[in-house]
Amino acid sequence: MPQNALFITLLLGLLQITKAFELHRSQGSYLINASRGTVVDLKALARALNRGHIAGAAVDVFEKEPEKNGPGFQHPLQGCPNTILTPHIGGSTVEAQANIGEEVAAALIKLVNHGATINAVNFPNLELPYHAECHRILNIHVNKAGVLRVREKP
Repeated sequence: MPQNALFITLLLGLLQITKAFELHRSQGSYLINASRGTVVDLKALARALNRGHIAGAAVDVFEKEPEKNGPGFQHPLQGCPNTILTPHIGGSTVEAQANIGEEVAAALIKLVNHGATINAVNFPNLELPYHAECHRILNIHVNKAGVLRVREKP
C-alpha cells in the first residue's frame, strides 16, 4: 500500500487479507470505505480520527447496517472530526424514501389510467396510446418461457 497517499479508497470484497487493513500506514490520509463494514476496524478508525492520525473518513458500510435513521442509530464514528457516514443503500435515506413513494404512486396511476409499465422491474416496458372509451386488460402471468409466443392456427 502506498505510504504517502492522500486519499485511500477501499472497494474490496471481503477476503481474509482485506480484514487486516492497517491504519498506521496512512498518517494524514483520508479514508473512504465503500466495500464491506468489516474491512476496517471502525473502532480503531474512530481512535485514529480523534487523535488526528487520519485526517478524515467517509464510510457507507458498517458491520451491522443501521435499521433506520434518527435517534436509534449509534456508532463509534459518530462525532469524529471530518467524518461522513451514509447508508450503503441509497434508498435508506428519508429523502429517497419520499421520492420512491412518489415514483411508485405515479407509476401505478400511469398503469391504471394508461396501461403504461415504463421502468417496471422484471416486466415488459409498455406505453400504449390512449383510446377513448376503451379499457385495457392486463394479464400478469408466471414468467415461463413461451407463454407469450404466437400460436399457429390449427
